[in-house]
Amino acid sequence: MFDAFDQAHGLHAFAPAPPTRLLVVPATAHGGVAHQLLWLLARRLARQGEQVLVLDGMATESAGSGLRALLEATPGAPVPWPGDWTEDAVSGVHIMPGRLGLLQLGNQAHGRPGSATLARLVQALPQGVFVLLTAPVEVLAVLLQATGARPLVPLDAQPRTLVEAYNAAKVLLQAGELSPVLVPMAPRGHTAGGRGLAALEAPVAALAQCARTHLGADLQIWPVAYDESRDTPAARVPEPWWFKVLDSALTVTSDVVASDLRQPAEVAAEPDSRRC
Repeated sequence: MFDAFDQAHGLHAFAPAPPTRLLVVPATAHGGVAHQLLWLLARRLARQGEQVLVLDGMATESAGSGLRALLEATPGAPVPWPGDWTEDAVSGVHIMPGRLGLLQLGNQAHGRPGSATLARLVQALPQGVFVLLTAPVEVLAVLLQATGARPLVPLDAQPRTLVEAYNAAKVLLQAGELSPVLVPMAPRGHTAGGRGLAALEAPVAALAQCARTHLGADLQIWPVAYDESRDTPAARVPEPWWFKVLDSALTVTSDVVASDLRQPAEVAAEPDSRRC
């Protein structure tokens, strides 16, 4: 009986580590719409029981902290958790500054496949976390080149975000060899003053046509009307939209080589009945 126990214990010791999953939201110059998307994703994931790490490529690490410190730590050393994201007071959501660390990885990425760079990033983080990565598109294109990641490019009715979204898609497509997804966003129930999704149909359609004409890409469009009045994150976005986003996450195992990148399955262009 004890021999059987010892064998089972030994097998358990060699059990594979849980994978790390990754969703990518390019940072925007004005920040508002990207922050709103990150907030929706982080809270929903945490309420599902995920340990969520928001890796902020716009925030600079202080000495001995953040992503840069983890990259410079002794291999095999315990990986500490970053501080809780107390702004939203949600258990299970953590935020880590990472601008310098991501730049360091980007400088090391030249001449290496994107999967190797992503491997180095994931190996520096706690195992099994759900990473929400936000950074400038130029950084993301280098770090994630040809990995199969599908960055979620948020936009609202502001003309400047439409221009930013097109430029982001161009960089991610051409430099990153990635498949960006446009995510038009508007509060549900707010149609006055051009705030609803209906106001985004024509400009987003024009943006998609420009991408087809000038970039040779048929961008997927996943519009979402979120409900700010709901008490729980699960009720703030439509279920079909949420599951499409979740299925698009890139999965990376602990001992990462190129073959360990799990590209998400192909998904339909429209996750719900609202069409841009």
